[in-house]
Amino acid sequence: MHLQEEIVDSGTFKAKDLKKKKAVFKPVTVKNYKGKLTYKAKASRKSKKVLSFSSKTKKLTVKKGAKKGKYTIKITVAASGNSSFLKGSRTVKVVVKVK
Repeated sequence: MHLQEEIVDSGTFKAKDLKKKKAVFKPVTVKNYKGKLTYKAKASRKSKKVLSFSSKTKKLTVKKGAKKGKYTIKITVAASGNSSFLKGSRTVKVVVKVK
């Protein structure tokens, strides 16, 4: 099985821009997979207050009012495979800086 990700890059945002509105990354997409895809996100307590990931929309959001700092989240994408393809998964680390 081969998963090829087009994963969001690390991003830098200004705290003053996040005072009034949230910031949203483009959806996480995967190519060349077979079977059902599942998404899981894991973040530290500090990062969970600022970052959220929706497995339904596949979008990473930086919440409104985020304070200055560096926040990290790991997103794991897994494909269940089928009778002809093995299951597989990939984990990516996304770093968001608020200045």
